[in-house]
Amino acid sequence: MTTLQPDQIDYLLALLASYLTDGEIATTGVASPLPAWAIYLAQQTHAPQLTYISCLGAVNPRLTNLPQTSDDPSTLADYESFCSLPKLFDLAMQGRIDRMFFSGAQIDQQANLNLTCIGDYHQPKVKLPGIAGASSILANVKKPVLLNLRHQPRSLVPKVDFITAQGLANQQSIDLVTNLAVLKFTNQAVYIKQIHPWSTLEEIQTQTGFALQAELENPKIDSILAKKVLDQIDPDHMRYELW
Repeated sequence: MTTLQPDQIDYLLALLASYLTDGEIATTGVASPLPAWAIYLAQQTHAPQLTYISCLGAVNPRLTNLPQTSDDPSTLADYESFCSLPKLFDLAMQGRIDRMFFSGAQIDQQANLNLTCIGDYHQPKVKLPGIAGASSILANVKKPVLLNLRHQPRSLVPKVDFITAQGLANQQSIDLVTNLAVLKFTNQAVYIKQIHPWSTLEEIQTQTGFALQAELENPKIDSILAKKVLDQIDPDHMRYELW
């Protein structure tokens, strides 16, 4: 994968933030820096009443520096209240989590995620990190979004080697944000919804392991505002160094 450039990272953060709405409850899984930063960005711009529950339990952490990831201990330094992990799972099972971002080593054309293994389950070529609650939480979050920053045929496959979680289990459609585009998954087809400014339709189709149809939208993504806001808490541009 080509290394993401600073302006591309800010664009993706602004795009992810656009999925978040004022008054919603959002959470993040472990090791999810981009979603955590996007939530902070949304809170500081168009969604000041967005409630964020980190995977460590901090509700609306008050940040002095941009954390390196969603489970950074710095998020526990100062926060509004605390939500234990069992309580977070309870909220998800009750359908009270509005938005969460999910990823996988493989994602197929049915929006199934594989976080378990590559190859046969009993004799895997590669063992992956594991379920981490995705199978139960993904099915119950009201408006999940998928994320994959390695848009290539080996990660976007016709059929995953193991179904860890089902993206379309309780959704009519679900979006996948990649480093090249936004894809919309439905039970009928997978559509190219948005093409990032640095990508092309041909590149997206070539780097996807299944057939795509075009249903393009032209959103206004304000990456300039995103940079301005994020620079206030990340003046040394740490967010650019992780990609």
